[in-house]
This record gives sequence, structure tokens and C-alpha cells, in this order.
Amino acid sequence: MLESGLKFQKAVKKLGERDTEYALMQGGIPRNLDWDNEKHFMKFLKIFHDVNKSVSGSLLVTFSQYFHEFCKILRVFKASCGSRDPLLGSMAERMKLKYDKYWGNIKNINMMIFVAVVIHPRYKLKFVNFSFEKLYDKDDADFLGKKVKETFSKMFECYVNANNWGRFFTSATMDCASDVGVPDDNMAGDFFKEVHFHEIINKNEVDLYLMDGLEKSCDQNTFDILNW
Repeated sequence: MLESGLKFQKAVKKLGERDTEYALMQGGIPRNLDWDNEKHFMKFLKIFHDVNKSVSGSLLVTFSQYFHEFCKILRVFKASCGSRDPLLGSMAERMKLKYDKYWGNIKNINMMIFVAVVIHPRYKLKFVNFSFEKLYDKDDADFLGKKVKETFSKMFECYVNANNWGRFFTSATMDCASDVGVPDDNMAGDFFKEVHFHEIINKNEVDLYLMDGLEKSCDQNTFDILNW
């Protein structure tokens, strides 16, 4: 409606000049200030329109993309709630109250929104923590970062248990520890055996994945995660 109305700004002005009855109707014809406000609101609301279209209006949206839209909305609220424009600021604050009803309690946020980003090799936990630091205060950012990593690790544990890999993983690490190749009658040999064994035990696939560097790609739209 706002976008359509702006196209008729000149027509409405001329109609007000030629039609006295229209010009004297309740509220009067839009003033220049009204048109300026309309432009500001259209730009502001278009962000939410685009987010809604991206998340709800497409059959091809990926779960990892949801987090980017989540961040965009929070950044808009942070910038707009403190706006010098009292009209825009008050509107943003009322919208933020609606948002907080569903997303305000960080302890109840679905962690899968963030885990989906951690699984993406271009972002991982580094991007998630970076975003938390920009959007929340330190305590909340630390809490969310820790909870996301715990959730991700628990998911991996369930995956291992479901596939009955625990026994295989333990036996494999024992075999590796015994193949270090250092004489058993040497104190240093015993030391290296134990260190090597614990290093393998403590580094599961989750740790190795998170420690590895981020996958580099110029455009996220051209990155083929299945090929990766």
C-alpha cells in the first residue's frame, strides 16, 4: 500500500488543488511531512517484508539462511529503537515487544537455528559466536555460544550411539596408541604412548571439524555444500 501510494503523490496533490470537497475531507490531503514519513516507513517495513518472503515465501529456503534473517531483524531493531525520529522509534519499539514475546527469552530459543549454521563449513561456530557478540551483551552471548556448542556435541554423541560406533572408536584409538613405535622399556616411550592416546580420545569429529579452517567462497549462492 505504501509503495503504491507514493506513485500517486503528484496526482493526490493536484486532486487536492482542484477538488475542494476532497481537500476538506477529514484529515485533509497528505502534507509533505506525511509523504516523507511514508518513505521512511516503506524503507523500514520492506526489510521485514523481504525477511518474511525469504523465510516463509520460498520452498527453497535453507535452515542456515534463517539465522541470517534472524540477525538482520535484531540489527534493525537495535538501530531503529533508538532512532531520532520519534514516530519511527516508537513503532520499532512496539514491534520489538511483539518480537520479544517469541524470541526475547534466550533460554527458550530453538538451538537448531544456530546448529544449522555451525554445520555449514563457511560459517561454523566462529560466525555464530561473532554474531552473538554483535547482537547481545557479553553474558547472553557467552551463554548462547556455550549452549550451541553443547547442543552440537550432544547431537554428535547421539549420532555415534545410534550407529554403534563407540566400541569401534575406542578400539581404534587403543590400536593407534600401541603403534607409536617407541620402546616399552623407556620412560619417555610410556609418556608418548599416553599422550598420543589421550590426544586421539579427546579429539572427536566435532572438535576436529570446529578446529579446521573455514571454507572460503566468494558468493554463498555459488557454494555447493553437497559437493563439499
